[in-house]
Amino acid sequence: MATSPGAPLPGVPHPGAPYPGAPYPGGVPGRPVKRVGSVGYWIGALIMAVGIGVGGVLIVVSVTGLISDIENFPTVTLGSEGSVALNRVGCNDLYLFTTSGNTVPASAPDVTLTASGGTDIPVDPSPCSAQTASATNSQPNFRVIGSARIPSAGSYTLKVSRPSGVSAAGYKVAIGKPFDQLVDDRVAPLMGGVASGFFGFVIGLVLLIITGVRRRSARRAALP
Repeated sequence: MATSPGAPLPGVPHPGAPYPGAPYPGGVPGRPVKRVGSVGYWIGALIMAVGIGVGGVLIVVSVTGLISDIENFPTVTLGSEGSVALNRVGCNDLYLFTTSGNTVPASAPDVTLTASGGTDIPVDPSPCSAQTASATNSQPNFRVIGSARIPSAGSYTLKVSRPSGVSAAGYKVAIGKPFDQLVDDRVAPLMGGVASGFFGFVIGLVLLIITGVRRRSARRAALP
């Protein structure tokens, strides 16, 4: 078979090229190393921040919502009396609370409740639920100071004394739904806040770890 002048014979490599099957001079050329960017860090950090932020907001809303619920109950300022419309039949808790930012006083006022016909409604120094006292004693801006069982919906007169040494300004007594039921109403946003913060933190942390591992692997693969 004819060959052009200077061309190698069939099966014979060009000068400087390896024979078939021989190792490539200087080793086998490596594959291009794919770079792993840092976008995973940013996404992971963002997910963590959003999850924790949303969770914190839901928790704050659920906790501050308690005092908002109490403020919406029929109320009377310390050292005064007033007519209150009570529509919830059965046990109602009595709340001592403040909207001034101060801490509620340790001493509870005397409270009397009278029906429109002049009948006194017994006021129990204990809350409707036995667990409520310990749950609210640590709250700085409200506390359950007793309960009353309302026989029928209607207008009642709520009279509240002012303990010695306590200013009436900023302190009120409210009567309404038992505290344990208020908490039950807030469980959903509270648990949602906890879950949002937890899962946001975990997902973001996992993404940060995966990104870090991939970047280290890529750097090792690029080494000679």
